[in-house]
Amino acid sequence: MKARTLVDSFHCAARGLYHVLRTQRNMRVHFIIAMAILLLAIRLRLARLEFALLFFAIALVLALEIINTAVEALVDIVAPAYHPLAGVAKDVAAGAVLISALNAIGLGYILFGERLGTYLARGIIRGQALPTTLLVAGSITVILGVLLARLAVSRCRAGNAFLPSGHAAVAAFLTILVAYISRNNPHTTALACLLSFLVIESRLEARFSTAWGVISGLLLGGTLGFLAIHLAF
Repeated sequence: MKARTLVDSFHCAARGLYHVLRTQRNMRVHFIIAMAILLLAIRLRLARLEFALLFFAIALVLALEIINTAVEALVDIVAPAYHPLAGVAKDVAAGAVLISALNAIGLGYILFGERLGTYLARGIIRGQALPTTLLVAGSITVILGVLLARLAVSRCRAGNAFLPSGHAAVAAFLTILVAYISRNNPHTTALACLLSFLVIESRLEARFSTAWGVISGLLLGGTLGFLAIHLAF
């Protein structure tokens, strides 16, 4: 139905945006990340031009995600049965979203990289270097531990529901590591917890992991995280 007035056009646009938010998990993730990034930008006091670039990058990602959803809906209407070209159309639209996301990541590195490094060195780790060795070695240890735990669970025939989630384990380890080195700054710890929650939520919503698998992964990653910190510090 064609919008009659400008107000009707805004209502249609709002309804479309609400539909994307309600049906597309990626859009909800983009929104949460955008909010966190904007709060970080406020905290780091970006200049006006830098804010403008950040707004443009965020808007580009959101707009292309909306267009991608529209393309998917249109393709499903035109080609309800499987057709190779329908898959190509959806993949190309998704590729556009990917390029915009990579552009946003690159811009974020340019805007936040140096500032965040200075901020961390001054307020979080007291001028010490980030423990890269602990980060890499600990992450590899967690991944190996997950593989061993999954093997043990499968041999015990406890069922796939209890297989530890590798994503949850790594997220728990990284969260604990960040929480320890940023113990003087709760904002960074909160951001790490938010990112871990997004990882876990995506695994559960996509049904790649079960609730028990996530819990066991969190326990495994958390235990190895505390152990690594105890050994390193």
